[in-house]
Amino acid sequence: YASEILFETAKQFKNLDFIDFGSGFKVPYKAGDIETNIEELGKKLSARFNEFCKEYGKDLTLAFEPGKFLVS
Repeated sequence: YASEILFETAKQFKNLDFIDFGSGFKVPYKAGDIETNIEELGKKLSARFNEFCKEYGKDLTLAFEPGKFLVS
């Protein structure tokens, strides 16, 4: 998962306040297009992010930039 790469990279920085996962949520424009399941992503990523914060030793903020997803 790309999230694991981001978590591993974040460990290199000791004074973080947040991790921004950016965007990339898939929006279907026509039948058969790939769509991001936000609920599933949220459940899996929330659990892993909470684990990461414990490993990191500090509670961080998890940020996203879902602009296109919100307006589509």
